[in-house]
Amino acid sequence: MSASDRERREQAAEAVSRLIAILHDEARSNEILLRRNRFLDIEDLLADRELTDSEALHAAAEHVRAIHQGGRSFTDFYLARPDFEEQRQLNTMFEAEWTRLWDAVADPEPIQTPAINIPGARKNLRASAFRSWLLLLTGIGSAVLTVFLINKSTNPGALLSFGTTFFGVVGILGTVFGITAMRVHRRKSVSLRRNPWTAWPITYIRTARNEWVTLLSPNGKPVCSLLLSTWPHQLGKLINHQTPEIWFAGDPHRFGVISRPGGTDLRYAYFSRLYPPPQFTFRDNRHDTEPPE
Repeated sequence: MSASDRERREQAAEAVSRLIAILHDEARSNEILLRRNRFLDIEDLLADRELTDSEALHAAAEHVRAIHQGGRSFTDFYLARPDFEEQRQLNTMFEAEWTRLWDAVADPEPIQTPAINIPGARKNLRASAFRSWLLLLTGIGSAVLTVFLINKSTNPGALLSFGTTFFGVVGILGTVFGITAMRVHRRKSVSLRRNPWTAWPITYIRTARNEWVTLLSPNGKPVCSLLLSTWPHQLGKLINHQTPEIWFAGDPHRFGVISRPGGTDLRYAYFSRLYPPPQFTFRDNRHDTEPPE
């Protein structure tokens, strides 16, 4: 980034130097002096070595915006020649240098920052990785311990049988849930590292066991519905019917991560054909025949 800014700073300095030279040959009117002084200020900023490249470009951009009154036409007002061809060549030369200066100091297109760059999101993802690994390793460890107990027990008592059964169940459940948690964590990580946060208006749908968010377009039309990966005791805790907007990172038609605005509280969400959101229908009784008295 610094190398690019340095090149832009050098380009801007060359352009403003040529602009000052053009104005130097003009008649000393108040307007010309004002413009020339503006460009001299820009030249001083770009030459100031106490400023970083980024700071110098930002300060120069403020001056350029102040000069840019009405766009390109201001050159026609201040640079005038009785000879039309001379006027055209002068304005063309001024335009070229002005465009170079504008392009050099103008802010580039904003770079979309990956969602993981928010410290709170990174911290949440690390905690998710820790829980996933802990669950998986607990399951694998319990399964290994179960095999060890079975091999070592020739005449197992009640306590040993209970321990073998207990660790066997923990091993199976821990391994299954651990693999699932690792898969969810990986998808969350991919979504956060490859996508920026995007604000979406939503509608919220909840049943006794699940909750969904429907992402809405700017005109309020549904785009897709995503099932939240939520434990029963977490239903309605992150978002609810009073939530008008969420942040989302990912592919809205596959999976991603949602958060309240701020990007710190994360929840995995995915499109599910197996568990679609309930469809609410309403009946209009205005045209029904009234029952006989």
